Amino acid sequence: MISPLRLGFVGAGNIARRHLDAFRGLPGVEVVAFADPGAAARAEFRKEAGEGPREFADPLRMLAEARPSAVVISSPPSAREETFATAAEAGIHVLMEKPLAHHAASARRLAETARRSKGVFVVGYCHRFVPGVREMRRRVAEGNWGKLLTLTNTFGGPMSLFASHWMSDPKVSGGGSLIDTGCHSLDVVQFVAGPVARLHGALRFSWPGRGEDSARLVGATTSGALLHVTSSWLLPHGCSEIALAFEKGEVTFDYGDVLRVREAGGEWREEKLEADAGVRFSRQAAAFLDRIAGKPSEAASFEEAARVNEWIEAVYRECGRGGA
Repeated sequence: MISPLRLGFVGAGNIARRHLDAFRGLPGVEVVAFADPGAAARAEFRKEAGEGPREFADPLRMLAEARPSAVVISSPPSAREETFATAAEAGIHVLMEKPLAHHAASARRLAETARRSKGVFVVGYCHRFVPGVREMRRRVAEGNWGKLLTLTNTFGGPMSLFASHWMSDPKVSGGGSLIDTGCHSLDVVQFVAGPVARLHGALRFSWPGRGEDSARLVGATTSGALLHVTSSWLLPHGCSEIALAFEKGEVTFDYGDVLRVREAGGEWREEKLEADAGVRFSRQAAAFLDRIAGKPSEAASFEEAARVNEWIEAVYRECGRGGA
């Protein structure tokens, strides 16, 4: 009989509860513990986790006493290095929430620790598992419409509440909307179209002492595709859109359940997709388990995630970090 994977959680906020839901839907997983310094976060997590898992305020104590075989780390980016190093040294597998770290230097240290260690370490770039994103990746790879010319992406919406959240505090998150939201965009770029070769940006700051509320990036991939990426916490309406232009056609996706496609000289048509509806988290969790089992997996590696941090760092060097 195969023993269940003993899963712990470091961080008990909203995103941790999304991961909890995803893992509870998979066989062979036992949630054994969770840790968060905030009593309110722990109380909310307890409501969904039930009475079984042990509760801790200190993540290092949780690792030592509950002895999970894998953990999901979703604590703020500036607080992850010690926890990860302790888990890696103990041979504990880790799914780290995005971005990998709040600075490129920290991300590189984490990736180096992962390279030297024996566990399985992946990063929660969950858009890799959105059905429409995966279909776009397939079309780029098959090459039936020729070379990819451009990739345009916007992620944003009315989220001014982040003005007082740690996610806009550069000392904790590393910046603002670019590192928190735009990191997903840049991982989508490398997943769909390949690594970034050149990147430049402009940032907008409206909250004193805080990171950018909006960012716009232009650049190119190593294959020559041009990029235009926007992330914003102040758009009047939610927007999640990706558009690809090939030599012989176009594809657009707005995170609904259809892909819009148009061949050169033709009319737009819709192709039905599986609705996301939590699929991205459940399939990411399954990909983590596959990697632990030694099976192929498209979950983001620490090395890929560190590259995203480095691309973002280049834009911050060019434009500044705001309140940092």
